[in-house]
Amino acid sequence: MAKTKKGTTKNTASRKDLDYFGILKNAFSMVRHNRYLWYLGILAGGGFGSGFNGGGGGGNPGDFFQKNKENSASAASSTQTSPSFDINQVWADVARWMQDNWLLVAILASIVLVLIVIMTILSSMAKAGLVSVVNNLSKNEESSFGKAMRFGWHKWWNVFGAGFLIGLTVFVIFAIIAVPVVALWFVNSIIGVFVTLLALPVFFFIAVLGGVVSEYTLRYISLKEGKAVASIKNGLGLMKSVKKETFFIWLITVGVAMVAGIILVIAILIAALILVLLGLLFFILSPIAGMIYAGIAIMAFVVALFVVGGFISSLISAYWTLCFKEFETV
Repeated sequence: MAKTKKGTTKNTASRKDLDYFGILKNAFSMVRHNRYLWYLGILAGGGFGSGFNGGGGGGNPGDFFQKNKENSASAASSTQTSPSFDINQVWADVARWMQDNWLLVAILASIVLVLIVIMTILSSMAKAGLVSVVNNLSKNEESSFGKAMRFGWHKWWNVFGAGFLIGLTVFVIFAIIAVPVVALWFVNSIIGVFVTLLALPVFFFIAVLGGVVSEYTLRYISLKEGKAVASIKNGLGLMKSVKKETFFIWLITVGVAMVAGIILVIAILIAALILVLLGLLFFILSPIAGMIYAGIAIMAFVVALFVVGGFISSLISAYWTLCFKEFETV
């Protein structure tokens, strides 16, 4: 980066032709030989993959289910011809149960909130750490999972802040476009459908731009010691100055994700068939052994999905980082 006469930042990105597939090959080799990158990819690629279904006990939950049974019985006796489902009554029962068990609800909500905060911080740390590790490995410097997370600890706030600002900007633009589009549905549904179809590509384009700016912003924060707002400006400027190269980089990452997705679906179908057949065999020999096998198989399957997802996430991140290094001296 260089300074203009007015003191503003000017982008000095190189316009040399990139060896797109050569860089992808290097990224793949780097990720394949350094498996701790997969763990960083798992953390960076999605810390919110756990589902909290709520549900549960505490206080006297039996009253809730007993009341549902009584309501169902009374409804069946009063309207035998056409039983109805009263959603308002269900919500009232749920609200009453939550009021009766407010302490349990508050504890569960607090635990979920704490987990979300922790996973958000870990995800931001892993994103910055992954970029730093790839940069070090490209220079034949040693690195590790611990070094990456320690590096990420000093960057996570800027990573999170930049992501929040970019996400908020994209959301506001979406809202500005969506409000009149939705309003047209109330005026004329046919026009509303037509305008919606026209707006969808615009939404997609804006989302892609936001994602690309996020990629460059992350690398300015991680490799150029940038702050959140300044890195967003630099990322936007870099994207503008290397539009053609950025388009091909993005297109290749989409292709990688699609190919990986197809291979993953095929592998899942084959693995599921084998696991189900083995499960039936175990269940025939012993129902208890079949149940134990099912539990182990499900856990192994979920772990395998996380590992594959981490590999793909780290590969795409490494590719963006190596391409960024072609534009900026790091």
